[in-house]
Amino acid sequence: MTSANSAQRPVRMLVLEVPAYSDERGLWRELDDGHVSVDLVGEDVNLRADRSGLVWLATQLLALAGEDVPDGYHHHIDRVSGELAEGSLNLIIEYDADLWAMPSQQAEDRQPPK
Repeated sequence: MTSANSAQRPVRMLVLEVPAYSDERGLWRELDDGHVSVDLVGEDVNLRADRSGLVWLATQLLALAGEDVPDGYHHHIDRVSGELAEGSLNLIIEYDADLWAMPSQQAEDRQPPK
């Protein structure tokens, strides 16, 4: 897919195998040799990864964006499965079709605790 602006900015075409959703197995995933870490720095979430880890995360996000993935489907990415570095916070990524259905309510719900 090429955008009208691609002549004005550098782009790179990538070919990735993205897992397909199935009712029986959900979305398959396996982190082969990458490294991913999730930390909290002040009020910011710091997601760090090497190249392989970033490609793996991008693939997981693209898989969750698949048209056949049901609303609310999510991945728990954690230290126990070996997907995150030791000392890392666990991470949940979720497909939410209605995330911004009610913007004012969503904003109130997502305020950090005081």
